[in-house]
Amino acid sequence: MSVSYSRRRIAVAASYDGPVGVDLEEREPRDFWGLAERWFGAGELEWMAGEVDQLGAFLRLWTAKEAVGKALGIGLRGAGLRRVVPVGGGVVESAPGLQVTYVACAGAVLAVAAPVGVGVLPTLDPACVRG
Repeated sequence: MSVSYSRRRIAVAASYDGPVGVDLEEREPRDFWGLAERWFGAGELEWMAGEVDQLGAFLRLWTAKEAVGKALGIGLRGAGLRRVVPVGGGVVESAPGLQVTYVACAGAVLAVAAPVGVGVLPTLDPACVRG
């Protein structure tokens, strides 16, 4: 089981099929380029720079890295923010056996890391669906 929360939302992920991690970040304006340049690889930075929604791109990478670290049971220790994750979701090459799935949630970015082949079935509280 994994938990993530923000000021307005909480996300919980549970699995009988193996380790799971979840991370949630609100889509609020913030200065993210300094963090990205410090922790993300050149390919990730290039991808972010090419995106129209650069905040959304940053949050997708950040939440995926957090979710994978939680599923591995190590969080962001051991250079977890430098761990390469798939920008569009999918199998995590740096964490064999895990895949990242993004769950639509208005006003937030929500990433789940779970064993490959395990489906993510979101149950969203109406407040999350409304945003």
